[in-house]
Amino acid sequence: MERYSRESNDNKIDWVICRDYHSFLNYLSLWQEGWELAFHRKLSDSVLNRYFLDTPLGAPIVICGLNKGKVVASSTLVPLSLKDPANPEVFNYLQYIAAYILPGYSDGFDTYKEMLKLVRSAIVDTKFQFIISFPNKNAKSLMIQIGRFNLIDVGFFVRGKMELKIIDGLSSELSRPFFDEKLLRWRKHDGIFIDDGIVFKVFQGENNLLVLSSALIRPNLSL
Repeated sequence: MERYSRESNDNKIDWVICRDYHSFLNYLSLWQEGWELAFHRKLSDSVLNRYFLDTPLGAPIVICGLNKGKVVASSTLVPLSLKDPANPEVFNYLQYIAAYILPGYSDGFDTYKEMLKLVRSAIVDTKFQFIISFPNKNAKSLMIQIGRFNLIDVGFFVRGKMELKIIDGLSSELSRPFFDEKLLRWRKHDGIFIDDGIVFKVFQGENNLLVLSSALIRPNLSL
């Protein structure tokens, strides 16, 4: 577990990085209170276990920003992997999820900027080769402009249809599976659907891609 500190006007934010389940459990109740305030809903046991307490490839990295005994900001990085279809090589990566900063603690963009620095540093001197995220439209520009993440639009569904240029760009890469069955089973749950090799969720009436899982995608796909 690592600690960092920053003075932000009248608010002091102490950053704690939990790299194992035991460390995270020490902050779980405070973190959950912050999560529920940020996302305006109760955190279900199924979501808590799936993404934070029982992830398939080991404990996630949970970054917590604390102020006066409360978790006021957080980001989570879930360890996952994919395999190169052309050879036995396995790529270990982190999926960035569940980022939040409670109102009153943003300090402009300074808190978000500092949190993203900690997110990016999470792969330094580790087995992980990259970080991937599926941000909403509000976070997308911030991650690119402030966090300096690269934008990858390939595989995004527009109005439930896969654009022809996306199909052309991916067709040669979909002859063999990228994800093993364990990760595929972890991905599939309430609100997540699998159809012809695509793992997706429905958001505001549109299908949003989460994972390309197998070779079964057809050029005439229409969801």
